[in-house]
Amino acid sequence: MMDEKKIEEAAFMHTHKNQTWNEKRDYTNAFKHGVEWFKINLWHDVSERPPRYDTYLVRTKQGCLDFCHFATEKWHSKDIGTVEKWLDLADIKPKGGK
Repeated sequence: MMDEKKIEEAAFMHTHKNQTWNEKRDYTNAFKHGVEWFKINLWHDVSERPPRYDTYLVRTKQGCLDFCHFATEKWHSKDIGTVEKWLDLADIKPKGGK
């Protein structure tokens, strides 16, 4: 899991040694905000239909995570009708198969 410390270390690692402390702080804060934005925006509202028939990670209205198949314009899972948000696994896979 990405915790605050790991995000901060990654942000600081990408700063340059010739930057001032204020520039490093600003860069680190912007990086952290970008990570948070990305994590939030990976999730799609259930009113937005997935682009293809496939299996997605879903969050239910009860707050549970599950894998669910979307086909023939509806979600197929154990708890049909409770899907609140969905995440396309292709959005979180590394590029280039690594």
